[in-house]
Amino acid sequence: MSIVLYDIPSKLPGSAWSPNTLKTRIGLLYKGLPFKTVWLEYPEIEPTMKKLGAEPSTRKKHDGSPVYTVPVIHDTTTGKVVTDSFKIAEYLDDTYPDKPLLFPLGARAPVHMYHEFVGSLLEPTFPLLILPMCSKLSPVSDEYYHQLWKYLMGGVSVEEFYPPPGPKREAAWAAMKGNFSKIAALLEKNGAGKGPFFYGDTFSHADTLVVAFLHWMRAILGQEPEWADFDKWDGGLWAKLLEQTKGYQKGE
Repeated sequence: MSIVLYDIPSKLPGSAWSPNTLKTRIGLLYKGLPFKTVWLEYPEIEPTMKKLGAEPSTRKKHDGSPVYTVPVIHDTTTGKVVTDSFKIAEYLDDTYPDKPLLFPLGARAPVHMYHEFVGSLLEPTFPLLILPMCSKLSPVSDEYYHQLWKYLMGGVSVEEFYPPPGPKREAAWAAMKGNFSKIAALLEKNGAGKGPFFYGDTFSHADTLVVAFLHWMRAILGQEPEWADFDKWDGGLWAKLLEQTKGYQKGE
């Protein structure tokens, strides 16, 4: 059995950093499935995915053509090519149910709902992340992403999207911390001493979005002064979550 994971490299130590592909990487490592990574620069994604026969994302370019993205896996044992982190997680549980389950209670609807809830709260943090992220890419991927972003955002550049130092940046950080607190408040419904996972003490695919996003944030913003008190956010919940899942954040 061998699974190929297509990912985007960066100039950071340990190239596995993209939040979307990290969700899949976490799932593969959690299930203990052997895999290898094929690193693709942004301009290489579309021709490679077309050659594989992978489905494009639902996003469109300015000319109406589809956007191809990662994560994508190619399971060489079954021949399946699967796109989208959620579909990949479902595929992995369906195909390898003897391994630790990413949907441990069987019901997938609550995980879908949690991902939508978390995604809606994390999206407003993008202005702090997109521009610094670009500096971590290779020159060819940086240039490509700048152009793609401008297409997707109706002409708004990455630089225009980024809040400069001052009140706007301070407000963006405050909003980000506040939204993480909203997620923490939901997880606290599991009861005292339970957690830090969506299912209390049990890890699942529900947690991969938060773990991947935190890993991405730390990789990009970890040297910023606002990050200095991260270990104390929401009583240390997020630092605990990263610590308990550190074995699932890398891998070849």
